[in-house]
This record gives sequence, C-alpha cells and structure tokens, in this order.
Amino acid sequence: MANDKKIESGAEYVTERGQAVWNTKGGTIVADENTGQERFQISHPSGANLNFNNQTVSFFAPNNQQELIHGDKFSTTAGKAFFTTKASKEERAHGDWTLITGSQKFFSEPIADNWIAAHQDIAAAKAAPEQTYCAIGNNTDTVYKEEGTPEEGSGAVQGGSYEPSPAQQDIPALLEAKASDIAEIERDMGVGGSIKMMSAKHLYLQAGSKAITFDSGIIVPNGKAVTRKVILEDGKLKEIKTSVPIYESKDTSSAVPFGDVHISAGAKLNMNSGSGGVSIKSAGEVNVNTSGRLMLGGSEVAIGGGTSGDSGRVTIITDKDVYIQSGDLLAMTAPNINMFAFDQITHVTPEAVYTGNLHVQGNLTVEGYIHATGDIVAGVGGNNVSLLKHTHAQPADSDGNTQQETKTPSPAGLEKTFSASTAVAQIIGVESVKLSQAKSLDIMAGRAVEYSKGADPNTFESAEYGDGGGGGSNPVTGSAAPVDANDGEDGAPTEQVPVTDGGKHIKWLSHVDTRVKSQVTQNLIAMSKQLGYVLQITSGYRSPAYNKKVGGVSKSQHMQGNAVDVLQPGMNNAQRQEFIQAAIDNGFRGIGIYNSFTHLDIRGSKAAWGANGSRTGLPKYPWALVTLRANGYNY
Repeated sequence: MANDKKIESGAEYVTERGQAVWNTKGGTIVADENTGQERFQISHPSGANLNFNNQTVSFFAPNNQQELIHGDKFSTTAGKAFFTTKASKEERAHGDWTLITGSQKFFSEPIADNWIAAHQDIAAAKAAPEQTYCAIGNNTDTVYKEEGTPEEGSGAVQGGSYEPSPAQQDIPALLEAKASDIAEIERDMGVGGSIKMMSAKHLYLQAGSKAITFDSGIIVPNGKAVTRKVILEDGKLKEIKTSVPIYESKDTSSAVPFGDVHISAGAKLNMNSGSGGVSIKSAGEVNVNTSGRLMLGGSEVAIGGGTSGDSGRVTIITDKDVYIQSGDLLAMTAPNINMFAFDQITHVTPEAVYTGNLHVQGNLTVEGYIHATGDIVAGVGGNNVSLLKHTHAQPADSDGNTQQETKTPSPAGLEKTFSASTAVAQIIGVESVKLSQAKSLDIMAGRAVEYSKGADPNTFESAEYGDGGGGGSNPVTGSAAPVDANDGEDGAPTEQVPVTDGGKHIKWLSHVDTRVKSQVTQNLIAMSKQLGYVLQITSGYRSPAYNKKVGGVSKSQHMQGNAVDVLQPGMNNAQRQEFIQAAIDNGFRGIGIYNSFTHLDIRGSKAAWGANGSRTGLPKYPWALVTLRANGYNY
C-alpha cells in the first residue's frame, strides 16, 4: 500500500507530506516524508522494531538480542551513555579489559605533573611547623629553618621559645598568587573522571582463577642465640644462652604470570566496612609502609606472630624511640624478659617491687635509704663485711685461716628503719613529715622525673599544702593551723610592702603575711574582677623558717614574694578550669594544682605541677591539663 498525497500550504510548517508502507507477513517497512518529522521504521510481527528519526535511533527486541562481530567494534557517544540490565550482567574479555575515565589530556600530556608542581610551594607552607623550630619534610626532605631557642638542658623544642610560623600565615597570599595558573591547569583536566562501583549486595574482585600457596618463607627453629636468663656465679653475673626460631623470607611467586591486583590512589585511599569487619589473609608477606604516621586503633588491638608451633615473633624496629602509654601495662606469661640498652635503662616510678633476687653487676647508687629485712653483706667468701652481724674478716694467720671479729649492735639500732617520708623530710629540712609512704614515694618519683627533664624540682612545691588556713592541721608537719607567720625570722626583701585592697577582691586569711610583690597583688585584683568573686589567700610571703614549717621547697617562690596560694573549697572542675585560665590571662606563669587550693607565682617561665611537686602529678587533674596545654604548657 502506498500513500503519496502532496499538500502545499504556505501557512503550515509541514509543507510536504508523504508516507510509504510496505506490509508483508514477515514484517513492515514504513517511510515518512513529513517535513521535520522524517522517519524510517522496520517492524517484526513480534513487536521487534528498528526506528530512525530526526532525534533518535531506537531498537526494540521483545526477546533476545544477539550480536556477532568477526572484526573490531568501535563505539563513540558524544553525550552521556546509560545502560540498564534488569537481571544479571556478564562481560568477558579473553584479552585485557581496560577502563579509562577523565580527560584525554590526563594521559597524553603532563597535566598531573604540572598541577603538582604548581602546588609544591603551597604544600610546603601547609606542612611547615606551627612555630619557627627546625623540621624536615618526610617525603620531600624540605628543611624548615629554626628561629628560636630550644629548652635549656634537653635541647628539645617542647619547652623552648619560638614565634608563630610565617609560612602558614602567608598561605592565603600564596593561594591568590597561584590561582590563575592553577585554574588553567584544572580547566585542561576536564570535568569528571571518577569511577563509581556500587552493589546492593556483594562486590567481588578476583584476579587469577586460583590462589597460589607456594612457600613464601622458611622457619629455622634454632636460628638465633639469645639470653635466656642471667645467674650469679662466683660473685659474677653469667648469661645463660638459648636458641629461638627465625623467619627467612623467600621469593617464589613474583614471576607468576597471573593473580596480581594493583590499586593505586594518587591522593587518598578510603575503605569503610560495616559490623562484619575487615579480613585480610595472605599466604605470603604483608607489607604496610608509609612515610607518614601509621595508626592502629580499636577497642582491643591484638598482634600475634607465628603460624606453627613456637615459631612466633613480634619485632618492632624504629630509628628513634618506642613510646607506650597505657592505663595498666602488663607483661604476662613470659618466662624471661630481657632488656639490653647501649646506654642506660631508666625506670621512673613511685615504687618498684621485685619478688625475686636483684643482681647488679656494676655500682648501685641510692639517693634515699636502703631498708633491708635481711642482712647486707659486702665482699666475697671469707673476705666480707656483714652489716647485720657487724662482722669483719681478719687477715689470714700463718696457717691461712681467717677469723671473724663480731660487734653486736644495740636492739634500737636493729629496729631503726628508713622510709620515703624520711627522705622527704630531709629534702624540706624538717625533722619529720606527716605523709604516707605512697605520697612520699610519689613525691620522690616526681623529683626524679624533673631531674631527668633537666628541671630543678626545688622550684616546684612538692610537699606543700598551703598554710593549713582552711582549718585543721597542716598535713605535712602536723602543726595546728593556722601556723603563726611571725616566727622572728623575717628576711623579706625591701621592695615588698604590705598591700591590701580593702577586701573587695582579695581576702588575706589571718595568719598570712601579705608582703608579696605589688605585681602579684595587681594580678590577683585583675583575676578577681574577671572571675567575679573574692580570692581567699592562704599563703603569701614566707620566711625561710616558716617555709619549712609548711613543707615548702628550698627555692620556693613564696620566699621571694612572687607567689600566693588561693584557697578553693567546694569549687567544681569547671570553676577551677576557669580560674586557671584567668590566672594565665593576668600574668601568672607558675601554677601548682592541689586538691583544695591552687599555687600561683610570677616566675619568668611557664611551669606547672600537681600535688607531688612534679608534672607527673598533673594527670590526676585532667581538667587542668586541657587548659594548661591550650596555653602552651607542654606537658
């Protein structure tokens, strides 16, 4: 059937009309000539059709579609391409399958290199230290010049004096100067280039049809000699050796022509998993390397070594130091723990307990006292001295025999013991203190830490508990409070004069000597105005004799008129936190945190400590640490 009717009308858009239809039992061919709507369609009785028009080429297959090409196939889409499969989909390539996204220039021109080069100076500025101390970039080896002074003694940046880094301050100006060049490079990059793979259920990625399980290493059961234990033999320490397994890595799979998976991320590689977890299993070695920080975190981190018998080992190797911080650090079920240091092993602790023997091959130096329930013997064999029996070996007679001279000490001498509290009393310079053994050990350990940091512990109030002005007795000396400050030994510097503000901002308790430096008083008044309440002072100027009575250290800032103790009964942590910030804001640099009061002084450098007179006492007051660290106190 043919329909060829021509219509001519100047008022109509369609100026030509025509249609040709060819109908057969096997299908239909339709050709439309309507102006602007030209169409050619081939249809099958099943509904399958191929349609050509001005806008679209469409193909419809009501059942299956099959396509076989004996040569190459090329397909180009100038716009977007969308494929939808309502069932499963499988693509198979007998050769390589390459999927590339992004601008063609990315792979034909050095756009990425140009972008990296343009951002090099910006990255260096962002990586610069926050202050002007020396540092080295971990990937570029960029050296940042030091302009400042490190901490005296240790030479460490922490505790030093440095200015804010000008490099980071100049980043906005640097970005503005390079904006034009960077915009041109990014324009050449084009839009898009990401690959997104999403699955409503599972995602499988496999290379090779079978996992290769060749041996990737061997275990030598007796490969290395180590010290099993140390024994005392003939007055000398002797090492007892044993052998332990070692692992030797072997390359058996690098040349296998299949099975590798390579993932490369130019910037970040992010992987997230649900509650099912992440499992990585390998028959060979697993290497995780980074030039930056490697972080492992979890409710529990378990690291185990060994795959057969007693072959396991965990090895930690670092160029510098290994730092471990924990609530409780437990070493359990180890028959032997051996530590070897080329220089020194330092233990800083309030108390160390050894349930067995302690063998020292070199000298033993004790700053405090030695309390022994048994005897102390010096020397070997018959040529020795006993402290308990007080026996001395005499020179051998003509027959080679030795005799012992014995002196028996008095019972009182045998009963006398020494403790950490005695050592604290000697440090303060008093006959005795009313401190527990645990508190005294805490003070001694804190002093040891300050010495190790190159700091003088005699500048921190270690056994100081105020003047007892809050009532009761002084916990250090046991004296009734308040203690009389007028002890006949003044020694106050001439520039110190009594200062008072009429009680509007400062309340000096009755026993307190108010002769502190005017700067201290001015700082207190400013603090009071900022906080909105009156400050109660329980300790001010102290003479040397009075300083001993209250447990002050030998170089106490109180004796210089630089310090006060502010009583803080009933204050919560938030209020005390606010107090510390106000003290720092108004010129106080020395801050000591105690349970019921806070020590403040105007020394020349920042210093902070807890009730044991050391930075080791600050973790007891975490709320204080937050504020101190925010203000440059590097603890």
